[in-house]
Amino acid sequence: MQIIYADKSYELDEANSIFLAGPTPRSITVASWRPEAIFILKRLGYQGQILIPERQDLNYENLIEQIEWEEYAMDNCGTIVMWMPRDLVTLPGFTSNIEFGKYYDDNRFVYGRPPNTPHTRYMDHDYRKAEEEDDGIIWRDEIPETLEDLMSLALENLYAFQGGVEANVAPPEEDS
Repeated sequence: MQIIYADKSYELDEANSIFLAGPTPRSITVASWRPEAIFILKRLGYQGQILIPERQDLNYENLIEQIEWEEYAMDNCGTIVMWMPRDLVTLPGFTSNIEFGKYYDDNRFVYGRPPNTPHTRYMDHDYRKAEEEDDGIIWRDEIPETLEDLMSLALENLYAFQGGVEANVAPPEEDS
């Protein structure tokens, strides 16, 4: 597994990469949800790239560089995963709202949020109704309400675009 942060250069593996979109802490006093997502993906046997739109150096002064890194990664990765653990004080997710609007109807996009997350009803509706075809609207299944369920869905989505081949996936580790 290769974990790539926004302040690192990398060569993107478009077919086997997952971008973890969603609210990013803007303070060292707020914990990120992404380490748990990485842990789950590792436990599920994923061995590809994980793109993290956080900077290890915590320097977000060059906004244009950050935006361009995120846009390139989301435009070209295998799957975009949006987890929305919105907290209006610590993780408001305002940028995530824009990213949701840009990608929610992309087949590479999967979305989830904890139960009772504030101000997500509009997002929920649009995500469920994301696909339209000539004969009507295709409604997506229920929205995952746990990070575990969302990461499982992300891998299913990634494998679907790899033609059903579970490339770079090891068997899940057994609990001892």
